[in-house]
Amino acid sequence: MKGSLTLVLLFCIISFSYAQTDPKKGMAYDKENAMYYRISNDEQYLYLNFYKDEYVQKITSLGGIKIFLNMNGKKDTMNVPYIVYPVYNRSKKDYEEIETSGFSGVPEGRMSVFNEYGIMGESKIIALSGKNWYSKDRSVFQSQVTIPLNGLRIDKNKNISIMILLRGLRLVQPPLGAIRGAAMNSNLEEEALWSHIDDWTWSWVEYELK
Repeated sequence: MKGSLTLVLLFCIISFSYAQTDPKKGMAYDKENAMYYRISNDEQYLYLNFYKDEYVQKITSLGGIKIFLNMNGKKDTMNVPYIVYPVYNRSKKDYEEIETSGFSGVPEGRMSVFNEYGIMGESKIIALSGKNWYSKDRSVFQSQVTIPLNGLRIDKNKNISIMILLRGLRLVQPPLGAIRGAAMNSNLEEEALWSHIDDWTWSWVEYELK
């Protein structure tokens, strides 16, 4: 009896420890972008957290994550605030810059993630050992974007429609039927990678400010 109780207690301790350290806990899965996300807010800020452990190259390529915020609760990206993070530079993938447009009192364009407007981005990439560049699970990406609520034109109903867009290798959306970037004689693993990161993918999330 004592041995069984010890095993039960040990299992509970291990389970609790895993729950405390599981980075995906409390996050929803976005099947279109193959990425986890969590959206929350307090009295001052809106927080968008992302976790991706499949084909992270789609984020670390040209497009980064582009986030549109429609403050009227409509699925429309015209003339609404947006953020791009991380931002691509030809010499490097820059995790210290964030690109903004359409926010009240905030200049458009690129700026440091440490800025006077309180729009912040932070991220980390964890490379997993024993994986090649084409592996689906070669690395893990974690990120948080923080947006001051006073920079948003909040509607009375406080409903926001948020579009999460991953552009992968292309800053311009490819036309229908475009030839993918896989090289001749590529294997199935390579073809799967190019298929995932060569197209634009997006999803809409409805969120009500608390």
